[in-house]
Amino acid sequence: MKQQKTFSLVAFALLQAALLLSSCSSEENIPASGGIAVTDAHINISVAPFETSSGKAKTRAGDTDETKADTVLLANGMRAICTVEEDDEAEQTRAPKPIADAHYTIYACDPVTGNRITGPDKLLKGTVTGGVFQSDAGTRLFLDPGTYKFVCINDAVELTNGGLTLDAGYHGKIGTVHTPVASAGDAQIGVATETISGANWQVNFVMKHQYARLRVRIVAYTDHIDNAFGYQNFAHFGYFRASCTPTGIVGAPISNSNFVHSGFTLPATSTTYNKTYVRAHDFYSSYMYILGSNDFYPKTDISIESGNIYGKNMGINSNSSSTYYVGVKRGHSYTVTYRILPNALYLFEDGSCGALAEKGSRTPIGVVTKEKTNSEEGTAMALKDADGGTTIGYGQWGSRMFVYNNTKQYEEDFSDAADDMDGYKWTYDPAGSADGTVKANNNSDYTIFSSAASYNPGISPVAPTIGKWYLPAMGEWMQAFTSLTGKTFQQGTAYGSHILYIDDVDPAKLNKCFEDAGGMGLVRQIGGGYTNRAYWTSSEIKPFYLNHPVARFDFSGGQYKICIAIGSKHNGTNLVRPFVHF
Repeated sequence: MKQQKTFSLVAFALLQAALLLSSCSSEENIPASGGIAVTDAHINISVAPFETSSGKAKTRAGDTDETKADTVLLANGMRAICTVEEDDEAEQTRAPKPIADAHYTIYACDPVTGNRITGPDKLLKGTVTGGVFQSDAGTRLFLDPGTYKFVCINDAVELTNGGLTLDAGYHGKIGTVHTPVASAGDAQIGVATETISGANWQVNFVMKHQYARLRVRIVAYTDHIDNAFGYQNFAHFGYFRASCTPTGIVGAPISNSNFVHSGFTLPATSTTYNKTYVRAHDFYSSYMYILGSNDFYPKTDISIESGNIYGKNMGINSNSSSTYYVGVKRGHSYTVTYRILPNALYLFEDGSCGALAEKGSRTPIGVVTKEKTNSEEGTAMALKDADGGTTIGYGQWGSRMFVYNNTKQYEEDFSDAADDMDGYKWTYDPAGSADGTVKANNNSDYTIFSSAASYNPGISPVAPTIGKWYLPAMGEWMQAFTSLTGKTFQQGTAYGSHILYIDDVDPAKLNKCFEDAGGMGLVRQIGGGYTNRAYWTSSEIKPFYLNHPVARFDFSGGQYKICIAIGSKHNGTNLVRPFVHF
C-alpha cells in the first residue's frame, strides 16, 4: 500500500513535466531545408534556485507546521537530536543564477503537438564553461523560421526513444556491505518557447531542478569523524527511475530489500563551528538527489553505517518508528541534522567542550548541563563538591538567619520552581540580595554562597568565557538533572509535601560521568547501598521557614528518586555543588 501510494504521488508530481516535455518522444520528421541555425550565440542558460516553502516539520497527529525535534538513540548508547529544515536558497535572490559548468543537450518540439522534431541536424550538444555555451563538434540544430518549444537537459537526464528518463542513485548491497552507485546528479530540464526569424532572437533557458536535494549534517563536539558514510533508506522512496512520457511515469519500483537509495559521504574533519551551538562543529555530507512528492522520516530513512565519533562507532540506523516527517517536494532542498551528544559532555579549562575520550591535553572542570548557543551562555556543574564534600550550614548565627535574603521568593507548591535560573544573581548581584550586599563575599552570613564562589577546580581556567562559580538555583538543578538522566520532573506529594521528582534513577550511571573525569559522584555509596544526600540551592520559597529548597537524592526503601523538595531551615546542613557559566 505504501509503494502504491508513493507511485501515485510521484506520478502526479511529474505529470506537468511529462505533459510539457515528454510528449516530445513522438517523432515528427521535418525535412532538413537548411533553415536557420541555432548557434552558440543564440543560447543562454541559467538555473532557477531551489524552491522554498515553510519547510517545517509536521507530525501525523496534528499535521501542523510547528517545527519539532526528534531524539534518536544510537547503538553506542549516545543520543542524537534530529531535525529537518528546508534550505532557503532564495534568501539571497530568487532570480535565476548563472549555470554551472556542465554538458547539455538541446532540441526543439512542435509548440502545438509537443512532438520532438527529429531528423538531420536536429540535436545540439555542448558544454557551458564560465557561463558561455560552446557546441560539440558535429552537432547542429537547423530549423525553418517559426515558433518552437525548445528543451534543454543536462547529462543527469537521459534522452531516449521513449522520452526523458531520470535516474536516482542507489546502493547495491553485497552481504552486509553497501556499495554506492552514484546518481547522475542534479537532473535539470529547461523549456523555452521562442520564435526564430531574422537576426534578433535568443533562446533563454531557465533550468529547473527535477529532484529533491537532500544532505546530512552532523553537529558534534569534535573536529573529526572518521570514515563516515551512509545512505538514504528506500522505505519511503520506492522508485529510483522515472520516465517522463505523456502517460506519466514508467519503470518498476524497487522491491528488493538488497537495494536502497542514494548514498552520501561525510568529511573526516571540520573547521566550521555551528552557528547555534557555537562550541560544536558542522560536518556536511555530499548531496543526494531523490524523487520528490514523498514523506521523509529522518528517524527511519537515514542510516550511517560507518564512522567513529567520540571514540565510538556512530551507528545511526533506520530501525525505529517515528511520527516526525517532512513532505519532500521536487525542486526543493533539505538538510537533515543530527546533533550527536556524547554520554557526557564536558567543559574543559580552555572553554571548549567535548567528550572525555578526546580530551587530549585539556583538563575537564565540569559536566555540561546546558549547551552554549549563539544567544545563551552555557552552564556546567563542577566535578566535585565544595569544601571537600562536607556538609555545611547556611551561615553563622546572626541577623540573616531565618529571614528572606533574596529579592524574590517562589511558590511553596513548586509550581514556578523551574523558573528560577538566577543562581548567579543570588550569589553575586547586590540587586539580588535583600541587604544589598554580595553574598559571595560574606562567608559569615552566607557561608553556602561563599563556599560555592571559592570553589577551586584544580586548574586555573584560561578561557575568558568561563565565569565565576556560583550556588545554583532550583531551575538550574532541574535542568541539570533532566540533562543528566534524559527524564523530566513530575509533581507529587508521596515523598513530602510539594515535591518535584524524577523516578527510577540509575545512581551508578549518574555518578559515572563525574567519576570518569576524576570527580565526586553526586550519590554516595555506603556498603551495598546508596545513602540519601541533599544539596543546597540558592532559591527561596514561601513561607519563610522553608527558605531554601534542596536538591535531594532519596534512595530509602529501594526507591531511586531525585527530588526538589521542601528545604532545610537555615540551621540545617547540606552539601554544596557549584555551577559555572561559559
